[in-house]
Amino acid sequence: ALFLDSDAEEIIFKLNEIPHGVYIAIWLLKHMRDVQDSAFELTKLNLNQMDWEYDKIEKLPENISELDSLVELDLYGNGLEDLPQSIGLLQNLEVLQLSDNRLFQLPEEIQNLTQLRYLGLELNELEEFCGDFSQMTALQTLDIRHNRYLSCLPKNIPCTIINNDPMLSYPPDSPTLR
Repeated sequence: ALFLDSDAEEIIFKLNEIPHGVYIAIWLLKHMRDVQDSAFELTKLNLNQMDWEYDKIEKLPENISELDSLVELDLYGNGLEDLPQSIGLLQNLEVLQLSDNRLFQLPEEIQNLTQLRYLGLELNELEEFCGDFSQMTALQTLDIRHNRYLSCLPKNIPCTIINNDPMLSYPPDSPTLR
């Protein structure tokens, strides 16, 4: 049995030095307390991928922006209802998977993710999707399937939109639809 107390920080640093140690440290942190408490400790690891799929996360901590080396963040299948504004500070993020949550809206700061290539928003409760996405030039795919309350999209989305709702209206200069 492994008991973590005040030495948890030292254990995390040591795990970071061995192959696959980062994954062990993440598992330990995820299982010893909830994400809100462990996110700060995760900043001590140089992570480029974070998989919190189906971890029953209802709220991301504001200090998520401290995980500034993240390239991929997978939050599929949680209970998220909103995102902190600080998510827009994850400047290296290329993949953001937010599908199958309870998101009603996205913070405007999401448009600051200029390296983002994929944004998964399928199976949420988005009501509006506003803003100027023209600076998100790396964005290749926006998945908005099964957002029954979404009525329109903003102009300047520079990517392919995956959608299955024929009632959703698009601006006249919208990108290719699938």
